Amino acid sequence: MHILIEQWRYRAAWLMLSEVQRADFLAKVGQSMIELEKAGVTTLGWGDIDQNVDHAAPYDFVALWQAESETALDFMLDQIRQSGWYDYFEHHNIRSTLVMPPVILKKHVLAETIASD
Repeated sequence: MHILIEQWRYRAAWLMLSEVQRADFLAKVGQSMIELEKAGVTTLGWGDIDQNVDHAAPYDFVALWQAESETALDFMLDQIRQSGWYDYFEHHNIRSTLVMPPVILKKHVLAETIASD
């Protein structure tokens, strides 16, 4: 399963827009979500990030997506970039192909990745 987790918060440029400008921009985003569905990307949900949890992400919102392929996620990321989203929101993406826990735990044992503090 291919997933994308988006985390974001407002940039000053977003807050400077009028409510009408914000609504217009988000209407275009809504239209592009139809194209994402056709490309094999499914939204699993959006939400507010709970800042009262230990080690909370430093963002305000989150969206979780599932895709049929990495190509579909590439299409999605390209659509986000082209929309101007990054101009208005400080944004962080997490992309992964999910596997069963033993696969990742084995990587931990073998120390195949470099740890950072």
